[in-house]
Amino acid sequence: MGTELIRKSGIKYPDIDYQEVIAVVSVYVSLPTVRRVQEFVAQISNLPGDFDLVSGKYILDAKSLMGVLSLDLSKPVKLNIEQDTAETMRAIKRFETTAPK
Repeated sequence: MGTELIRKSGIKYPDIDYQEVIAVVSVYVSLPTVRRVQEFVAQISNLPGDFDLVSGKYILDAKSLMGVLSLDLSKPVKLNIEQDTAETMRAIKRFETTAPK
């Protein structure tokens, strides 16, 4: 699991004023079947925060069933989680896998 800093509090760049710190937690998930995708989307749909799936150059809303189904799901995909609460991490635990080689 990796964490990357997205915004830093108080740092000002031209035309950008970041007001908060948001750490994004990244994990890999395995969604090899349509049924598994449906279960995954249903599981995270009511959770707070943003969930993005990253596959190559594509970044999609992980709460969108059609969006997730448009990805190549033959291999694990990276899931970026904005709010890594205990509830969120429990909800995605059964979908987690190791990073592809």
